[in-house]
Amino acid sequence: MRIITGDECGLLKETTCCIKPSNNTVTPKKPAHGDNSAAPAVSAGPAPVSVSSASFPYREAIVRRIPFQSSSVTEQEQEQKRSRGIIDFSPCSSNDCTPSTTTSTFRFGCVRLDQSVQLYEASKHELNNPKDGFEVRYETLSEGSVAASVQEDDVEYKPIGIHCLTVGGVERCIVADSGGQVSILQRKDASLDLLTRYNQHTPQPSSKSQPLAGNGGWCCTFLAREDAILLGGRDRETSLLDIHTGKVVWKAKNIPPNNQTLLEYPIFTTAASFSNHDTNALAVGTAYKQVRIYDVRTNTKSSQRRRPVDMTNINGPVMHHRITTLNYLSEYQLLVGDAGGYLHKLDTRYLAKGVLGRFMGPTGSVRSVHVPDEESKGRLCCVGLDRILRVYNVNKKKGLCKVYLKQRLNACLILPHSFSGEADDEEEEDDEPE
Repeated sequence: MRIITGDECGLLKETTCCIKPSNNTVTPKKPAHGDNSAAPAVSAGPAPVSVSSASFPYREAIVRRIPFQSSSVTEQEQEQKRSRGIIDFSPCSSNDCTPSTTTSTFRFGCVRLDQSVQLYEASKHELNNPKDGFEVRYETLSEGSVAASVQEDDVEYKPIGIHCLTVGGVERCIVADSGGQVSILQRKDASLDLLTRYNQHTPQPSSKSQPLAGNGGWCCTFLAREDAILLGGRDRETSLLDIHTGKVVWKAKNIPPNNQTLLEYPIFTTAASFSNHDTNALAVGTAYKQVRIYDVRTNTKSSQRRRPVDMTNINGPVMHHRITTLNYLSEYQLLVGDAGGYLHKLDTRYLAKGVLGRFMGPTGSVRSVHVPDEESKGRLCCVGLDRILRVYNVNKKKGLCKVYLKQRLNACLILPHSFSGEADDEEEEDDEPE
C-alpha cells in the first residue's frame, strides 16, 4: 500500500509498505542493539529497506520524496523549511481511480503553514514490461494562497484544515484557519483563485479578507452531504456553517453548570468527526479529555438537541490526555487519538464504561489518522510527533508496518487500493513473523 505523509519541515513523502511479503523474500535478521540500518533513508531510488520492531513484524518499505514543481514559485521558496510545513491533506471527492484501467488518477489537496495551497495529481503508469508492474508519478496541478490581507492587531492565523471537492467538474479547495475564517478557492488552469471568504462570527460572503475576531479555532471537519463545515475551538462553541452562504445552521450548547459551584464547564474543541452511517451523528473531542456525541439535525431549535446526547464521564475521564484526532471506524466504534500518544477504540453506546482496546505503538502526540473506505481491507495509518508512520489492522488492533521518517509528521493519506500494487485476492496471513 502507498501512503502520503507531510511533516513540519514541508517535505511531502510517499511510503510504499509491503504488507504481505512475497514468497521468495528472505526475512532479514533482527538488527543488533544500536544498529540503525533498519531506518529507511529518503531517496528517489527503488531500493527497499527493512523495518522492524518488537511489536511490528518485518516488512519492506520504500520512501521517496515528492517534489513540488511550479513555474510561478522560485527555487528558494521550494526549498525545505519549517515555514512551509504541511498542515493537512484532503482527497478530492470525485477521484477517477478505476483499478481495471492501465492508467488511473488520484487528486488531493495540501495546505501549508505559510497559507499556501497546492493541488496534486497522482497517476499510475504501466511500465514497458508488464512483469515490472507500474510506477506512480506526481504532478502539481495548481497552487494558490489564502493569506489574509487584513489582520487584527497583527495576529497571524494559521491554517487548520483543508477539504477538496468537485463542483460542476471544477475542483474547489476549502481552507479554514485558526481565526475562524473560511476561504474557498477554485481551480483555474494552474492557479487556485479566491472565490469567496467569510468568517465564523461575521458570515457575510466576500471576495476580500475580513477582520478576524477572537482566538482559537482548533477544529475543522466537513459534512459533504450538506456542503457544510464545522468549526470550533477555545472558548468557541462548536458550530455548523453552510459553505455556500456562510450562515450558522447549527450551534452546540454547553452542558449545564456544575451543581455545587454553578460554574460553566470550559469549552475547547480540538477534534471532530461525523459518522459514516448517520451524518447527523457528530463526535467531538475536547482538550479536557472528553468525548461528546451530538445530534446535529438542523430542523429543530430545541436546546436539548443542541446539547450532547451522550459523553464520557466528567469526574472520572476515560481519556487522560488532550484529544487530537477522532475517526469513526463503524456505526458505533470510534477511534480516539490523544496528545499522550494513545490510540484507543471506543464504543459510542457505552462511553462511560471505558475503552474497547488500544492500538499499541505510538509514543508521541497523534497528529493525523486516516481510515479509508472498505477497499483498504480494514487498515488504517497514523502519524504523530514520534516521527513514525504506522499501519494497523482495524479489527485485530495489530501492527502491520512502521517506518521511521525522520521529521515530525502532521498529516497522512492512504492512496486507493489500485495504487498499492497488491493482488485483489491476497489476504493477510494470520501468523506473522515477530
